Amino acid sequence: MEKLIYIFEQAKNKNQLISLLSKNQEWEDRRIGFVLSYDDKKVVIQELDNLGKKKKQKEILISKISVIEFADEYMHNLLQMHQSNVDFRQGKAKYLNFTNKPTKIKRLIELCKSAEICTFMVSNDNYLTGFITEVMTDGLLIQCVGYDGNYDGIAIINLDRLEQIRTAGTLEKKIAFLSNLPNKRKLNWE
Repeated sequence: MEKLIYIFEQAKNKNQLISLLSKNQEWEDRRIGFVLSYDDKKVVIQELDNLGKKKKQKEILISKISVIEFADEYMHNLLQMHQSNVDFRQGKAKYLNFTNKPTKIKRLIELCKSAEICTFMVSNDNYLTGFITEVMTDGLLIQCVGYDGNYDGIAIINLDRLEQIRTAGTLEKKIAFLSNLPNKRKLNWE
């Protein structure tokens, strides 16, 4: 209990995020936020959503806490998004569907030049997120970027299997923001 109170105290004093997982709670439902107050029975946090925006204050009984986390990369990214005041939900996502190949190639070359983060939807509900590094006659070379903004490998997409491209969506804006933070992992495959 003493260590837990110390963690709450440090998180509050340093304005750091903590993650709390209660009994019978799924990992993706954990509570992440700033410690507002605490005692030996409960902790009150200012909860953040997955884009770093404030939600409601949440009181959590210490006896219900299964796991407490702090100082991980996800929370660091969440803090950066919170401090940026960027509205990732502003505007609408754009979906690009292609009916003829010349239009498709022209638009893909534009996306390649812009290095815009996109989500590429291919057959069978498969998708990947990243930016185009090369447009070939029959495919795309994609630098994949993970949800955390780190580069996440290279992919080639067969143009005949490319069904749709989404740009400027909430996910793409979030990944683009995170990928531009300092100290993000970049890959050099050449």
